[in-house]
Amino acid sequence: MKYNIAIISPKTWIHHSAVNEVVLYFYFMIKKKVDVQISFNQIDFDRINIIFFAWNLPKDAIIPDNSIIFQSEDLDRSTGWMLEGERGSKYVELLNKYKVIDYAEFNLQSDIIKHQNKKFLPLLFCEELQFKFKRENRDYLLFYGMLTEHRKNFLNKIKKYDVKILDASECWNYSYNRDLSIAQSKAILNIHKTDKISKFQSVRCFYSLINNVPVVTQKFQISDKKDYYQESVNILDDLSLESTEKIINDLKDEIKQKKKLELFKSYDSKKIFFECLDTLNDLK
Repeated sequence: MKYNIAIISPKTWIHHSAVNEVVLYFYFMIKKKVDVQISFNQIDFDRINIIFFAWNLPKDAIIPDNSIIFQSEDLDRSTGWMLEGERGSKYVELLNKYKVIDYAEFNLQSDIIKHQNKKFLPLLFCEELQFKFKRENRDYLLFYGMLTEHRKNFLNKIKKYDVKILDASECWNYSYNRDLSIAQSKAILNIHKTDKISKFQSVRCFYSLINNVPVVTQKFQISDKKDYYQESVNILDDLSLESTEKIINDLKDEIKQKKKLELFKSYDSKKIFFECLDTLNDLK
């Protein structure tokens, strides 16, 4: 069994870099057991394709039946542009035709995907994704990503706490500069895109946790089954200054933060990853 991780992206679209670590997570995990490659805009008929950004596929794209869609968007319709118009209709059609892996368990409860050939995959520890930067300065709280009004309002409110912002509109904020900024931060801020979203953005947070950087997050939906993040991150009670102050004080407790990071790394990520992948491959 061989895999092709297919990134579907127009040449000028830089935002595919926002999930670089997720692509590499899949690559390094799969590589532990079988052959895998990463490709751009290429479907390989001799391999099982795991497709990122499937909404960018052309209308006449031919895709093998055993392909898997990595679903990275919010399916509660809070990300309206993703589900509207011709592109949205095509994406929903793909989600209902092929097997799906999703970063968020609660996405799979949406009625948008009608079939049951879908699995939640928690993004956990991966040794190969550890960067080489030293954790020395730790000068600021870091937010990187799209600056929506909801996020701007909160970041403006807490700017007195030394907040560094890397706007996703700058392509260089996805690479070396971003990683160095993570390493030199007190913690990463995970704030929902809008006040209508309540899913934990593991795509943003797992890379920091792998690299021993605490995460401060807005409240999120907690799984009724097993939540892999709840006890590993610092959860704001609300978006008030009082709650922020409390969490900033918690960040000073290095023993407490170390325990959170150790818990995140304690899960058997390889076993969990292949249970998800093998189950999907067994489904017809």
